[in-house]
Amino acid sequence: MPRIPATDHFIFASCAPLQAVSVCIMCAVPECCRLPTEDKSACLASYHTAEGQPRVVNGSYRKVGRVWDPFTGEKYVDLLGHTAPVQGIATFNDDALHARVITSSRDHTLKVYDPSTGDVLRTLAGHEQWVKCVATYTLRDGTVRAVSGSHDGTLRVWDPNKEGEAMKVLVGRGDTIMFVVPFELNGKVYVAGAAIRSVMIWDPDPEVQDGGIPVAVGITESERVIKGPNFSMVGATSEKNGVVRIFGGEKKHRIFVF
Repeated sequence: MPRIPATDHFIFASCAPLQAVSVCIMCAVPECCRLPTEDKSACLASYHTAEGQPRVVNGSYRKVGRVWDPFTGEKYVDLLGHTAPVQGIATFNDDALHARVITSSRDHTLKVYDPSTGDVLRTLAGHEQWVKCVATYTLRDGTVRAVSGSHDGTLRVWDPNKEGEAMKVLVGRGDTIMFVVPFELNGKVYVAGAAIRSVMIWDPDPEVQDGGIPVAVGITESERVIKGPNFSMVGATSEKNGVVRIFGGEKKHRIFVF
């Protein structure tokens, strides 16, 4: 997850398949702003500029991403280039600490943008079907990685700062990967992915030759695939005793904690 500098406000933003993004600015006097996106938003992320100004970026079914000021609702730039709806979006800082946006799309690709100009910096290709989701994480040496999940039943690990093929392919059970989240356990990064009726955990490290199959992280071999209902999202949280809890959410508004 990108590190957010300390500011005088905490910003909470949400999106739904409606023609607006809601932004709540939590300060002494909470207020709310609706960004008139003029299209159906599928995903949402945020970042700070080099000057410390917050920005919200959304991806839409109209094949574009848009960068907004969450305080004023002003639109700064469109992120163009995809030929199908944008399904996933995430942010990171490049090697020079410039903010970058990465998107995933039904056109089977991911694109990396400079959100200050809207320029496409690179296109990452390899998935065989829609790319449903994308997330980024930073290793302890400062290296940034992106991981994407697809309707082709795989996740792929990328270096978002470079052109080229995926660094590692993570193999699921053939179901669509709906949502992906990286988490850290004992100093090592793992990836949890939500698929239809299961939550799986992988080791995204390209140096680990495990065939990209799900791994057991402090659980029994038979529990490396967590079976359940129709999961549409997944998350992870660390507790003070070092235990990581994985939780999956499904369309009937229930959350399962593992």
